[in-house]
Amino acid sequence: MNVLNMLKDLAVSPKDDAASAAEPLPAYDLSSLGTRGRIHAEEATGSSFHVRTGPDYPRNGNKAASADSLFDLTSVELFTSGTAALHLAERMPLPPPAPAAEGLTLPQLLLVTVAVPQEAPGLFTGAQDRCSTLTAAFTFHLSASARADAASASPSAAVRLLARYYERATSEQEVKKTFKMIGRARNYDELGLPSWMKRFNGKPVIIHQTGEVFAGCRDGVRYLEEDVLVGRWSLWAKQGVHSLMPRYKEIDAEIGFVLQGTEDDELPETMLGGARLPYIDVTSFPELPRVPE
Repeated sequence: MNVLNMLKDLAVSPKDDAASAAEPLPAYDLSSLGTRGRIHAEEATGSSFHVRTGPDYPRNGNKAASADSLFDLTSVELFTSGTAALHLAERMPLPPPAPAAEGLTLPQLLLVTVAVPQEAPGLFTGAQDRCSTLTAAFTFHLSASARADAASASPSAAVRLLARYYERATSEQEVKKTFKMIGRARNYDELGLPSWMKRFNGKPVIIHQTGEVFAGCRDGVRYLEEDVLVGRWSLWAKQGVHSLMPRYKEIDAEIGFVLQGTEDDELPETMLGGARLPYIDVTSFPELPRVPE
């Protein structure tokens, strides 16, 4: 998973975007998977990641360890599917609805999926939404401290950014492009990778055109879903991901998610959530079933 931060050129052409959106992808049922795709994962604490702080970040560029994450990790599933799988929060197990609370409206559940094509990319491949895909699905539940923060008289900058993202990311591109992913190999120096790549290990990547976001409420549970689609990355980036897939089982990987703040009233950033995935063998995982048409 550290490859996500070694590869910075994530843009695809508008033509590729249009082609990928021409026909809806099949629907998949995450609830039918049960625990068959669940893998051993540990929660990565917020303080494991360095995030933006003020004052005047654009000028000073200061970073510091994050405060505790806004969400608690509950599970990580790894599975394959015939195409990229979007909007899985429509068909997944949900927690009991949280009691009604005053203050800012936040999602109770956060689902982040990272979808990696299993087919090697080619010069004329374009977007790879419609090929066999390996997906890691990270499920988080809103923490008690974040819920209390949202109900307070002066919510923190991070909670205000989360409330804005939940309300507006599906309709406003300027808000959508604030979602960032941070991945790194904790054992980078043992992997024998080129030295020039090391500066990208742990560097945030903005997910914008290469992701889809969904927000809603189902059975009384507010949810936010971010689907990261590696198949829409540039050719060079996809080739890098594909070449490293056989080496995932050698990587002590850590991945986290955060909303970007820039102005002083949006800082400090605070991690949404994170997970440690040590030495994952991606050669054999269950296939996620499609929803019958």
